[in-house]
Amino acid sequence: MAEGLFNARGPLGWQAISAGIRPYGTATEGARWAMEQIGLDISHHRSRLVTDELVRTSDIVVVLERSIQLGISDSEEKRVFNWGVEDPYGGDRGEYARARDVIDSKVAGLIAMINEKG
Repeated sequence: MAEGLFNARGPLGWQAISAGIRPYGTATEGARWAMEQIGLDISHHRSRLVTDELVRTSDIVVVLERSIQLGISDSEEKRVFNWGVEDPYGGDRGEYARARDVIDSKVAGLIAMINEKG
């Protein structure tokens, strides 16, 4: 959901790439439903496994779940954010909608920060 939200609203020239430690394949029915409710289609999404190279080549790294750290450390060239969003996987539509709303708010803040810093 974060990738879809950022790529629909993010600054020109920026792209989000979603990856995780437990790739699920396609977006879940709950995630697709939650995003459809706000007019975004993520049915094309395919999850990917996070790799050291992906982390190393990213300008910003966002970790969604509180429990995941990935051994990523903040440095001068990396901006790392842990958003502490609980994964709604396996939950009902309400849990997906709540997670989407939290992520949407965090994405808006990230976009504002990018725009402010250029």
